[in-house]
Amino acid sequence: MSSLYAKIADLALVVDDHALETLEQTVPSGWVRKTSLIRLRGAGYEGRGEDVTWNDEDHRVLQEESDFALAG
Repeated sequence: MSSLYAKIADLALVVDDHALETLEQTVPSGWVRKTSLIRLRGAGYEGRGEDVTWNDEDHRVLQEESDFALAG
């Protein structure tokens, strides 16, 4: 049985666009839970993932510096 990585390792990755969105929800204790939703779009597809870092500052920095090169 081959690994998932072995099955997809040779596939091309095309990223035409990306977007970041901050999500917030106040939990019952009153604390605000933040996450960053990350979307990658290319070749007619869209992939989504979530950065669940607990530090609010990390989410702020990610949003402010979101013009990163997606190459390589």
